[in-house]
Amino acid sequence: MKVMVKKLERLKVELSETEKSLDIAEKKKSIAASNYTTYLRQMQSDYDFVFEKMRREQEEIEQAERELLRTPTPTKQRNVGGWER
Repeated sequence: MKVMVKKLERLKVELSETEKSLDIAEKKKSIAASNYTTYLRQMQSDYDFVFEKMRREQEEIEQAERELLRTPTPTKQRNVGGWER
């Protein structure tokens, strides 16, 4: 009977230690999940910033190209005598 009581007491101690370990693991998991969520938000924010910057740059390039196409290029005119102006 004494052996069974000691074994039961040892199992209670192990259960207590396991519960403590579980609590610690759950806290670490919660911290890791929070950090990961923060990381994902930051990545999305960075992506949005870069995407918007690149979109604006592309618009500026397209606008410059449109203006370049609208601007007539100067051509040399020749008069009857063949002199260029």
